[in-house]
Amino acid sequence: MHMEKINEIQKPDKIEKLEISTSVHNMPCVQVENPSPRLRRIILRAITANGWDDPAYHLHRKAGAFFQADEEDYLLVEFWKPDYQPFVDYLNKQISLENDK
Repeated sequence: MHMEKINEIQKPDKIEKLEISTSVHNMPCVQVENPSPRLRRIILRAITANGWDDPAYHLHRKAGAFFQADEEDYLLVEFWKPDYQPFVDYLNKQISLENDK
């Protein structure tokens, strides 16, 4: 008796941790080339959070985070306030949670 091979469900590609760099405007930033839809969703959700009880709301405001570029093949988030590291840490935590799914 021949058993059919069961197709394995593949996990999506792992999202890489974000790192801070410096933009052409000489501002701290996060730059991503060819961002996946999953990563774009994580960042968009955090930057647009507007609920007072949502930690992302307070973190993105303290960081002065905003999309400087949001193209299909390139994403640039600049930080115009000095307290940006907690926001990047928050994003990386969300990425880690997404990767664990």
